Amino acid sequence: AAVIRELSRRGSQVLLSDVEQAKANALASEVQAQVVDPDAFLVSMVDVLCPCAIGGVLTQTSVAELQAWGICGGANNIVADEAAAQAIVDRKLALVPDVISSAGAVVYGVGETVMGLSESERYALLDALGSTAQKVLVTSSDLGKNAEQVAKDLAMARI
Repeated sequence: AAVIRELSRRGSQVLLSDVEQAKANALASEVQAQVVDPDAFLVSMVDVLCPCAIGGVLTQTSVAELQAWGICGGANNIVADEAAAQAIVDRKLALVPDVISSAGAVVYGVGETVMGLSESERYALLDALGSTAQKVLVTSSDLGKNAEQVAKDLAMARI
């Protein structure tokens, strides 16, 4: 819902889906979005797909049917397996790995409670996630390499 609200606030045309039809309808009314049946969600004609509920939704089969050019989900482990990851690479789709796309709340929370950072310092860390995502996307595209592996390699290099 937060993703839908923010994209709508920024003027994006949004399609949304939820297995709980009442929730989908209520949010769609709130932000003037269109509701899509959950069975059709992954193949909807969109620019960016944002799976934010459950993992494993991007299988080799579902990736072959995607209409989106980009994927940036809030759910953990949205890519089901290596075959699906390779299908994403083969189709030259842009994937922001979930370790980056869903890291904001953790980064913000740890920055506040563990590191004792000010709000502006925490927001600077959130902004850095965008730079990290861009680096992963460019490297993945340039090398024709799985974005999740690029993100892991980058993390290991930083450690």
